[in-house]
Amino acid sequence: MKPHNPFEPFLPHEDIRSRRVVGWHRETTVDDFLDAPDRAAMKQRFAFPRLRLLSVLVLVTAVVFTFRLLQLQLVRGAELRDQSESNRVKRELLLASRGILFDRNHVPLTANHPRFTVTVIPAELAVEPATRATVLEALATIVGQPADDVRAALEHPGDDGRVELDVELTHEQAINLDVRFGDTPGIAVDAQPLRTYTLGPASSHLLGTLGKPTQEEVENGYAPVETLGKSGLEAVFEETLRGRNGVQDIERDSANREQRVIATERPRPGANLVLTIDGELQQHLYDELTAAIKRVHAPAGAAVAIDPRTGDVLGLVSVPGYDPNAFSRGLTPEAFAALSSDARLPLFNRAIAGEYPSGSTIKPFIAASALDERIITPSTSVQSVGGIQIGQWFFPDWKPGGHGTTDVRKAIAESVNTFFYMVGGGTDDFRGLGIETMTTHVRRFGFGSATGIDLPGERSGFLPSMAWKEEVKGDRWYIGDTYHFAIGQGDLLVTPLQLASGVATIANGGTRYRPHLVSAITSAEGETLKTFPPEVEDRRAAGTSSIGVVREGMRQTVLSGTAQSMQSVPVPVAGKTGTAQFGANDQTHSWLTAFAPYDEPTIALAVLVEAGGEGTDAALPVARSVLSWYFSRSQ
Repeated sequence: MKPHNPFEPFLPHEDIRSRRVVGWHRETTVDDFLDAPDRAAMKQRFAFPRLRLLSVLVLVTAVVFTFRLLQLQLVRGAELRDQSESNRVKRELLLASRGILFDRNHVPLTANHPRFTVTVIPAELAVEPATRATVLEALATIVGQPADDVRAALEHPGDDGRVELDVELTHEQAINLDVRFGDTPGIAVDAQPLRTYTLGPASSHLLGTLGKPTQEEVENGYAPVETLGKSGLEAVFEETLRGRNGVQDIERDSANREQRVIATERPRPGANLVLTIDGELQQHLYDELTAAIKRVHAPAGAAVAIDPRTGDVLGLVSVPGYDPNAFSRGLTPEAFAALSSDARLPLFNRAIAGEYPSGSTIKPFIAASALDERIITPSTSVQSVGGIQIGQWFFPDWKPGGHGTTDVRKAIAESVNTFFYMVGGGTDDFRGLGIETMTTHVRRFGFGSATGIDLPGERSGFLPSMAWKEEVKGDRWYIGDTYHFAIGQGDLLVTPLQLASGVATIANGGTRYRPHLVSAITSAEGETLKTFPPEVEDRRAAGTSSIGVVREGMRQTVLSGTAQSMQSVPVPVAGKTGTAQFGANDQTHSWLTAFAPYDEPTIALAVLVEAGGEGTDAALPVARSVLSWYFSRSQ
């Protein structure tokens, strides 16, 4: 009998399931039970495939890494270096200061002020919710907006990933934000130039407005944060006023903190414009016209003043206007929609684009035509008995019973329709000018075509013709059409600018200048870069003697005619009133044209009040007040 061994539980034994023999002191494998030849065969059978697979994996990995390394270094090396550099260096745009617009006395009509705004880049803010919430709460507190509004705004970043909060910061808020968030990634305080207009609405149609660039303008070189001229002189002289932007390269650390300025290309400010405008006159014209419109309950009006010696536009207003400063700060879509839909059309520049029947203000030009064509002489007289009968039609004078014996001077002074009916269209025993001859002559004064003023949107007015009426209205031309043209009614249309330019031509003796608004371009340092001398369009719009007679008639208008209240002006004035019918309800526009001083004119003026009644009702008081102030100021 085999003796009992007390250590048997601890002796080596075989674990059948794992084919491993477990020992007290070590772990024994199956190899311990195989002889040498078997072990060699087994190792050869299993080791070679594994080694081959491992070698293939190593080779493939090496090829992939080598290809990727070559691609990054050779193909995309420059691109990746630039990306790495851009992550380290941030390029900031330095906006150029926009050129200033000065009036003729070098008084600034515009100014540039810093406007502080805060821009947030949501992608660069802290990701951790608690930290992000704390940052936004602090930001909202400083800018004075509800935190929910700030969070909502950040949900709609622009194409560049930026959100400009809808708030204009005070200087104190800007400092507080810079102190609190100066080292915070994703939040920046920007100081952008803000354009202001010292005359406000009085200069809106003249100077124009600024606005953000369109996508097309961005593609053509404008930065999204820039502003550019959208209307008026700001748009016409955009390239001159804009200047050239600069850039600044700033090195930042991994936390987006500014370390140092590496390089700076300073911006070059835009050039300045010196205008022909008299800023005080511009404001006075606007104020007086606005008051007159309110007094007679008219919807709108326009006025233009020109120096007849040069064609310099001294004042150009359209009422109602709008505040260009609101556009500079950024007009909301709702505010712009309200402005655009206003029935009074405040965005419409009536001074250069409003086309109206001229009323009797056309009569001096018809008189000059008749004198030039020798249809009449300065002494030719007709009998005004209240109108003129042609067949079954009667064409009345404005004065019942007529004006009696009338020559050309009296016809202008008292605005005698009968005289101009006969001069324009003739009668059975009197040869008139006819429509073709009248239109040929008035074109020389600038009617029927744009004057070429340096503003966008000018209209050309309209001179009707026989061919036009037949083609457009499908009707032949009647003698009544010619009569109506001769007194400024019917289809004849003029702009306030055309009428002012025409009166300036009469005032200076017959030379028509192109109206212009800019006299010089100067550098930011005040150096004159370019001047704009007067441009003569026609040196002889009418004969000198004919113009002289017409001037006498316009002077007589003030001395004994329809504009006698103009005698209160401190200097001798010549003028012409006009009452122009329009619409189906016999409404009338109120016109007044004038120049002064009579002997050596320095200003010519045209005033229109839409639906303002007769010329003496609304337009004349405006002209009288403006000229009285103008010459009292200069004495």
